[in-house]
Formats: sequence, structure tokens, C-alpha cells
Amino acid sequence: MQKGHLIILNGGSSAGKTSTCSAFQDLTQKPYIHLGIDRFWSAIPPKQMHVDTATADYYTTKTYYQDDKPFFHVTPGPLLDDTMYASYKAIASYLEIGLNVISDQIFWKPAWLKCALTTFQPFKVYLIALLVSDEEGARRERARSVGEAKDTAGGGRPEGWNRCSALVTHKNMIYDLEIDNTSLSILEAASKIKDFIEATPKPQAFKQLYKQRCSQ
Repeated sequence: MQKGHLIILNGGSSAGKTSTCSAFQDLTQKPYIHLGIDRFWSAIPPKQMHVDTATADYYTTKTYYQDDKPFFHVTPGPLLDDTMYASYKAIASYLEIGLNVISDQIFWKPAWLKCALTTFQPFKVYLIALLVSDEEGARRERARSVGEAKDTAGGGRPEGWNRCSALVTHKNMIYDLEIDNTSLSILEAASKIKDFIEATPKPQAFKQLYKQRCSQ
């Protein structure tokens, strides 16, 4: 049986990852299952999805400042670690039976990335970065925290979450493709992914990153 291939769309919060994945699904003729971090995040107990009621076995948070800008940092606990490790194995089960998957991710710690690298090593994987300017990321973050917006952290996203998550998840990464969607529409970003996948039968970034992080 031919195995499915995986597209990992890596980026900070409020970068447009989830919307881009959904748009890509409708653009491409090949079927893709969308299994991103938010799918599994929404499966944990509801109170653990809010920073004011979460317990340390899931995660802790802190805000620090650099150049007068806030950075909202998440430190995963053992239960969130296990949830993420299991999510990678769940994605691999789809790939194993021949289904293609597009997965938006944030790697909050090196151990998450290393587990993903070892779990997905048997498959063809595209590593794609979704980038957004600091100003636009902060604007989107504010937009999700006002009015009727309902999101993680009790109705909104803490200031600096986009900034810090982007810093952490892109650190020392290697990509097949980088997309700056600061001014792109969701459809334009999805189209770039589609065109790249169709033109690139042999992605290399995942193999290089695996060799760098897991073959020592």
C-alpha cells in the first residue's frame, strides 16, 4: 500500500495556519485530511484550554519583555507533552494507510520537534513556514481578543502569544518553502502551497532536519 504524504505548516499563533490549511484542502484535487495542533488541543479538558484555569501538568505561562514588547511563553507540562506525542502517532496512522495529511503546528519545545521528526521519518514530509510580520501578528492577535471573538485563554489571546510562539517554533528550522502572508490572502497562501507541492516531488528539508537533530 502506498503511504500518504504529510505537509507540516509551521508558524506562530495568529499566523493564519488553520485557515490556510482549510483553503488548501478545497484547492487541491487530491484529498487531504486536516489534523493540526488545534484539533488535538480542543480534545483536552476545557478548563485546560484557558490560561487562567490551566494546571501545571498541562502547561504554565509567563510574560516577559524585550525592547518593551511582551512575549507570552508557554511551558508544556507532562500531560500536554503526552497529548502532542500521541497526536503525532495519530497523524502517522493516517499516513500509514495511504491518506495525505496537512497539519498546522507550533513546536513549543525541542522535544516536540524531535518526536515529530522520529515519528514521521518513514514518510514523505513537506516542511513549510507560514510567516507574518510582528505588527500584523499583533494586530490579528488583538482582533481575536475583542468583541465576540472566542478563543483560547478565556475569550482572547494574551498579548505577545504570536510574537513568542513564532520565535520559538521557527528557531533553527529548515524549510522547503517559506510563505510570508503578512499581506497575502488566505487563498493566495494556499495557492502557493499547492503550486509548490505539485512542482516538488522530493522535498528535502525534513530529511536534513532529521539528520541534524536525530542522527547524532
